[in-house]
Amino acid sequence: MQVLERGVLLQSTASAVSGQVRVVVTNPGELEVELLEYHYYVTNSDGSNWTGRHAGELVLSPGLDRKASLPVVVLAPAGGWPNGAAPGSVSCRISGSLIYIGNGTFDESLAELGYRPATSFSGTFNLVPAQAAQTD
Repeated sequence: MQVLERGVLLQSTASAVSGQVRVVVTNPGELEVELLEYHYYVTNSDGSNWTGRHAGELVLSPGLDRKASLPVVVLAPAGGWPNGAAPGSVSCRISGSLIYIGNGTFDESLAELGYRPATSFSGTFNLVPAQAAQTD
């Protein structure tokens, strides 16, 4: 998985901003995989964390990749935003995992036993206003 550098800033307040960070998910295997759920942490420049979960809602064919948008909230640094207002762009780090199920017989047996494999991801991103994000 790859975290794209530029996300979309959707809303800002004095205490936080919200938006979407984009990731690229690739299936390097030989069978389809069903993406179940993303679990992730967003950290701002002063170390404040926010925890997110998002449904995978996708079956990914072998050898293909897809972009997904994960909702994020970035808390203002301790003491508030510089100049008292949310900035035009916000830099952060994201790390987490994507839980999935394979479509092979062995995968189905493991799923029946409650085992769900996961792959991890991490990266940095900037939330920028929608107009600037459209240049990707």
